[in-house]
Amino acid sequence: MLGRAYRTLRKAPAPFGRWAEQLYTALRERVFDAEVLPELIVRQSVPKSNSLWETRLSEVAGHERGVCEWLVENLRADDVFYDVGAHYGFYPTLISTVCPPTEVHAFEPDPHPLAYLRRNAKRHRTHPWIIHEAQVGREENAFTVTLDAYASRNTKPTIVKMDIEGAEVMALAGAGRLLEDRSVEFLIEVHPEEIEGFGSTIEQLLGLFPEDYRRMVLVDIRSRERATWTDDLTELFTDDHPYVYVG
Repeated sequence: MLGRAYRTLRKAPAPFGRWAEQLYTALRERVFDAEVLPELIVRQSVPKSNSLWETRLSEVAGHERGVCEWLVENLRADDVFYDVGAHYGFYPTLISTVCPPTEVHAFEPDPHPLAYLRRNAKRHRTHPWIIHEAQVGREENAFTVTLDAYASRNTKPTIVKMDIEGAEVMALAGAGRLLEDRSVEFLIEVHPEEIEGFGSTIEQLLGLFPEDYRRMVLVDIRSRERATWTDDLTELFTDDHPYVYVG
């Protein structure tokens, strides 16, 4: 009932729609001081009813440890981070905690996680996130942006993280200039089954990048141990949700 009322009120003219979003999120959120890596605490808001995220945030290094390690070890103050499929804002939260000067651009088309993404953004007002209620694809329209067109209008990214449930090839098809530029590093969660549902393949995904890019794979992204990246690309086909680094 509450969710149905929220979806209706959210469409109300400004500022009433945003007020409805803020009230709905405040009533349903749970805030974790999550130890995302040993002795590294970030504060994250998620829905109370989401047991998956409750589990991840309740455990030390419970969420994609290898990706967290890579960001903590490689982020620089002058980086510009694009989070394509930002969901609740876990990675912008991590980045704003460990490297506040990093500029964050977050893309999330789903109104439900978007509300928590905005909630988490408020906790980092010293360096605001730029949030877009839009999906990233191969061409621009009323609901979709392309990475190339967006980067031409805003600060160009140095790091792009992507987790969009199989639509990776479609998103990268709109990023040809960024791929050729060779100054952007990509962290992409690959969804082997979902990618086929979009009529694409992992081989197509890798083939979009120039041959001189380095490619590394991270499997077992839920491991509680320190992560190991490998140059063996066959590992992409052995896991349900591996990450690939290209840069």
